Amino acid sequence: MHQLLFRGQTRKKGQKVNLKGEPLDGIWVYGGIFQSTGCFSVLYTYDPIEKRTVYSDTVGQYTGFEDKNSIKIFENDIMMLDHCIYVIEWHDGGFWAVLKTPNSSSEILPLQNLVTKGAVVIGNIHDNPELLK
Repeated sequence: MHQLLFRGQTRKKGQKVNLKGEPLDGIWVYGGIFQSTGCFSVLYTYDPIEKRTVYSDTVGQYTGFEDKNSIKIFENDIMMLDHCIYVIEWHDGGFWAVLKTPNSSSEILPLQNLVTKGAVVIGNIHDNPELLK
């Protein structure tokens, strides 16, 4: 049984900028979830114990897997294997790796296959959409 864990952003990447006008990174929090059907949900963090409001469209669940660098893999993460780009998505009761490399045929792999072959997390769809172009 894997750890039931979610993540979501309290601030989206680029929502605020620094003095040079450069977009600031998003702020991620991790914990249990009270999912809302609206724009915002509540994550209950564990250390310290807090309630944090997050954008519902950034919420992703921990898959129970780690990449070859021991990084936890979440829904909506972007992974790379052999120069191919995959996005982790929930389909048909499980997590799948969906091929997103431009000019490639459509391919969907069980996430476990990608992990076994040594794939690594290189970002996520919220902070790194440019990786999908």
